[in-house]
Amino acid sequence: MTPLDLKKLREGLALLPRGDRGMVLALLQRESFNTVQKKYLRSMLGLVKQGPKPDLVTYPAGAYGRLVWHFQHARKYVTYPRIHLHKTIFWDGVLFSLAGNGSKHPGTITINNGGAFGKARHFGRIDTDGGIDFQNTALTEGEEKALKDILHAMTENLADFARYRFALTGVCVFTDEPVEGEVEAEHGYGRITALRWALPYPHQADA
Repeated sequence: MTPLDLKKLREGLALLPRGDRGMVLALLQRESFNTVQKKYLRSMLGLVKQGPKPDLVTYPAGAYGRLVWHFQHARKYVTYPRIHLHKTIFWDGVLFSLAGNGSKHPGTITINNGGAFGKARHFGRIDTDGGIDFQNTALTEGEEKALKDILHAMTENLADFARYRFALTGVCVFTDEPVEGEVEAEHGYGRITALRWALPYPHQADA
């Protein structure tokens, strides 16, 4: 295992099966490995280079089913998948987050203004079938149209949407942080984020 191999393993830790992450992390703390450990780490490195396998499923049938699929895909690698938008037409921020198993509506995408817990303004949610629920949100007609326009753009092409938002704000919508590197800046997200969210990115296998 070369230093570059070990670096790739560290960077791609979140792409490994959850049951293997602890073992790999523990081994990466060592200075040397025996034959069995090297074989195991090489197999894990192979998984990192492959990236996530395509999901052989159809998108949920609702209008925003493709967006739901992206969130479900990211959930395999990120505990709480979220997309955070800054500086929108009506609001300082809009937060889309996947509800966990302990929530009232698990698997749905909740939409709010990103405020503190208990103080955030609720805008609605996207159901697991891709339909949208604006009940009890008190959105104005203009706000509802603006939110639907955002959702349509995200669903139509999430990669293009992320690139556009990065050009506006300078931060990645998935990590809420700036990106480093020319290729990353061109896309608005990095290689690992692309793998987690099933987004296009050049030379994934060799990066």
